[in-house]
Amino acid sequence: MKECPDCGASNQPTNLFCPLCGHSFIDEQNGQAFPRQKRSEKWSQRRVVAAVLLVVLIVGASAGFVSYFVSRAIENGKLVTVEAGTIWKCSRCGKIYKDRVFKLNVKKSESGNYEVETVDGLCYNCKYGADAGKVQILFEWLSHEDYFHGFMIDVEDASAAYIASHPGFFPAADPRPVAGLADEVAPQLVERDFSSYTGKPVSVTGKVTSLEVIKGVDGSKTTFMEMLPRYGGKEYDVEYFVIYRGGLPVKSGDVVCFALLPVDLARYMSAGVRRNAVVTIALSAEKVTVNGK
Repeated sequence: MKECPDCGASNQPTNLFCPLCGHSFIDEQNGQAFPRQKRSEKWSQRRVVAAVLLVVLIVGASAGFVSYFVSRAIENGKLVTVEAGTIWKCSRCGKIYKDRVFKLNVKKSESGNYEVETVDGLCYNCKYGADAGKVQILFEWLSHEDYFHGFMIDVEDASAAYIASHPGFFPAADPRPVAGLADEVAPQLVERDFSSYTGKPVSVTGKVTSLEVIKGVDGSKTTFMEMLPRYGGKEYDVEYFVIYRGGLPVKSGDVVCFALLPVDLARYMSAGVRRNAVVTIALSAEKVTVNGK
């Protein structure tokens, strides 16, 4: 029992108010049954809880945004394969006669910047005739098969015109009269001033450094050679790519005298060095005897 300090009446320990005089036991610190927190303390605790909840919400939202943008950046940064370049379509026969389309691995976010463009023109067959058309088709196929270190070969117009006006020269049935039409020149000059030699056969002697006989789908043979020319008793570090339409009784290491028609100048990188190679088609080829061999 507890005694009311105002009227002296006895009260149960759990009474909040005296039943006789209404005295409040709530504010008493000693023996109160249900201590009451001050209002300021309640508000303080509520503010702490609210602040914690707000921080949690902010952190959660921030994490969500960060996760979204990070995943978006990763997605856009992924590499995808696209095609880009140009194709040439003949306005007369409708055939695709040049294809300069390449596959590239680019960021997904940049993939929309690449496309394939179609350009109208005249194919070599319609412009110069069947012989020149066949030669360009051959070089186009060899280019796509990476025979020119990734460089795409376009037969120069002057060379295509020469092929068209000399049917049966590629190769010639009898190399002797054809070889007489080719002027002997310093081989390095053809590389330095290439445009002056297109459409003009030249006589070049050199050592075959590599040779491959390629068989076409129609059964025809094409001989692809890489050659280092010789002139005036000296070997030059000027690379020649030689295409001969047919098989040749020569092998790598042989010295051969060629009658060549320059058709293009290939530019490529080798061991970090930019190089040029004179691309030619052979009218004739004759093995040269060296030291009795």
